[in-house]
Amino acid sequence: MREITTLRLLRFVTGTEQGELAATIGVSKQVVSQAETGIRAAYPRVRRLLAAYYETSESALFDARGFARLVPPQVLEGIRAQLAPPEDEPQASA
Repeated sequence: MREITTLRLLRFVTGTEQGELAATIGVSKQVVSQAETGIRAAYPRVRRLLAAYYETSESALFDARGFARLVPPQVLEGIRAQLAPPEDEPQASA
């Protein structure tokens, strides 16, 4: 199962493009991408900007070292289950 960060999930849920988010908070698209993927720790300023944008705390989005938090696997499984198309219901007998 592919890992996903809370940052990426929030951006997906809000329907925001990376470039749009970057422009809104005043950073480059590359900075947003690196923060979302955990390629590198986000600078304190970027952490503050992203937390403010999503109206949450920095600790909800980043660990103590500044890396984006991962969404727990059980949460992802629940989301995937809700997004899955409904299984065909058996036809009622006449």
